[in-house]
Amino acid sequence: AGSVMHAGGLAVAMAIYSGTSVVAEGVSDATSSTTGVLIAAGGLGVAQSAYFGNAIVGELTTDATASTAGAAILAGGLAVAQSAYFGSKVVVETNGVYVDAG
Repeated sequence: AGSVMHAGGLAVAMAIYSGTSVVAEGVSDATSSTTGVLIAAGGLGVAQSAYFGNAIVGELTTDATASTAGAAILAGGLAVAQSAYFGSKVVVETNGVYVDAG
């Protein structure tokens, strides 16, 4: 419910600004980068934390060649609460490897 309600689609040629939240109530699961409730043709910039209720799937298959090149690039550390699986090699550039077997 809101000040303006429209039963059909909405096309906007310029930016949309919201004073608070933007809510999409669809329930379609995404099965690719072109399906789901929210589809963006461009990138996604998020200034603060993002939470996902299910899997994060990347379609890019670029092999990592350095800590700054690959399909997933993180400026900070990676924390994993459960198991991690790697399909190929693990490369450590500096400071060696520390393993705590508990």
